[in-house]
Amino acid sequence: MAELDGDWHEFESKALRRENERKEKEARRAQAKEGGGGGREKDKKRPGDGNEAQREPKRQQVGTRA
Repeated sequence: MAELDGDWHEFESKALRRENERKEKEARRAQAKEGGGGGREKDKKRPGDGNEAQREPKRQQVGTRA
């Protein structure tokens, strides 16, 4: 134990941090399961605004590269 005296607090704080991260992850999962959504809103596709028909068609490449 005398050899670990200086590093013991680092070991304990690392274990505590991992435990807190695990609890936070479980809480986020539980919230997502309940329909809370969480941070997944940005991953959803935006609904169309009806401008797709008004967009210009893509231009075709005229020349060839050598």
